[in-house]
Amino acid sequence: MSFHESSPSGILRYRVDRPSPILALAPHTGSLVREELLRRMRATAAERLYEEDPGTGRFLDSLPVAIWSPVSRFEVDLNRQPEDTVYLGPETCWNIDLYEELPTAEQRERSVLRYHEALAVIDRLVDQTVERFGYCIMLDFHAYNFRRDHQPVDWWDEPGKPFFNLGTAGAHPRFRAVIDALLAAYRPIHWQGRPVTVGENVIFLGGGIHHRQQRRYPERVLVPSLEFKKVYMDEHAGSFYEPHFSRLVADTLAAHVSVFDRLPELLPGLVSARSFSWR
Repeated sequence: MSFHESSPSGILRYRVDRPSPILALAPHTGSLVREELLRRMRATAAERLYEEDPGTGRFLDSLPVAIWSPVSRFEVDLNRQPEDTVYLGPETCWNIDLYEELPTAEQRERSVLRYHEALAVIDRLVDQTVERFGYCIMLDFHAYNFRRDHQPVDWWDEPGKPFFNLGTAGAHPRFRAVIDALLAAYRPIHWQGRPVTVGENVIFLGGGIHHRQQRRYPERVLVPSLEFKKVYMDEHAGSFYEPHFSRLVADTLAAHVSVFDRLPELLPGLVSARSFSWR
C-alpha cells in the first residue's frame, strides 16, 4: 500500500506508504506563492526563504505517513490561527515589508480558504489514525534562525537557543514518558564533533496545528513540535551542509525509531503490545 495525494487546491500534499500511528508533518518546508500574490510582493525570494523552513521535508522521507505543504508560509501560514494566517504588514512577519501592494479582500479570502482546506485534510488523517490505532503521534518539524541579529557564533555557545527544541505545550500528562524518551534520544546525536544541545519549550512551545490536534483528542494525540536550529545550512545563503545534513536526518530518524519501538512500554493502556509496521 502506497499512495500520494494532494488537497484540491494543492496547498497540502501527503504520502501514505502504510497505515501507522506515527504521522510526520512539515508545514513550512515549501516556497511556492501563487502568481496573483507574487506580482504584488516586494520581498525577494531570498528574504522569504530565510524565514521558511527549508530542508525540514527531508525528515519525513523514511516515515510511513508524511504530510507537507509546498506553499510558502508567506502565502498562507498553516501553523497560525485563521485570523493571522495571511501575512500583511511587517509586524506580522519579522519586520519584512512584504507587499508593494496589499492583496485584495478576495485574494486574502482565497488564501484563508486554502488554510481551512489544509487543516481539514490534517484533521481527517488524524481522525483516521485515532480510529484505527486508538492514538496518534504526529511529529511536527520546523527550523529556526540563530544568526539573525549578531555576527556568526559557534552554535553550541548559546544555551537559550538549543540545537533541538521540543515544543510540548498542552500535552496530556499521559504522554510525559514519550516526551522524556524523545529528549533523551536526541542527546547522543553529534554535530561537528559535539553533542547537540536539547531543550523543551525554550524558544518554541508548539504552534496552531500542534495545539489544535491536542485539543481535539487530549488523551489520544501528541504533537511533539521539533524545532531545529539551522546549523545544518547557511541560513543566509540558503545552502545545505552536505553530507552532514544527510547524517543528521539519519540520526534523527534513528532517535525516533528508538522511542517509537518502545511505545507499548511508554504508553501502557493506550498502545497494545501487538506489533505494527511504522517504518
